[in-house]
Amino acid sequence: PFSIKLFIARVHSLIRFYAKRLKVDKPSALEDHMQIHNLVDQIRPESSARMNQIALGPLMIDDLKHRVFLNHHEIELTNREYDLLKFLMLHRDIVYRREELLNHVWGGDVSSTLHTVDVHICLLRKKIQPDADAPIRIQTVRGTGYRLQANSNR
Repeated sequence: PFSIKLFIARVHSLIRFYAKRLKVDKPSALEDHMQIHNLVDQIRPESSARMNQIALGPLMIDDLKHRVFLNHHEIELTNREYDLLKFLMLHRDIVYRREELLNHVWGGDVSSTLHTVDVHICLLRKKIQPDADAPIRIQTVRGTGYRLQANSNR
């Protein structure tokens, strides 16, 4: 849960720290140092972009670009629908009560009601599941809440 740039910076820092401690006067230590350095340098922004994508069947969120695709076609979502979908995709198959969704997605906004969650779920369903046989389902768990179902075979 951190950026790839921060990770690379920390690895470089550790390499410098251990290179100083080893005094890098032994050929093997220098070779190890260079191998690690080369591996770190191979990590490119493209791999970082892939880490910011969340996919579930034909549905994909590109979090870096704040875009959502269904069957490779971009679908338009409001910011709140986007946040709700992202939360459900990150926590697929887990049932969340309306109150929990309000806290996680709306930040416990006191002006929002439990009905707000129901309305956004309904709007989101219409956008990501135009076909009743679609493999992606936001399922209502009666008396409990909602979950994003990873498989349609349940």
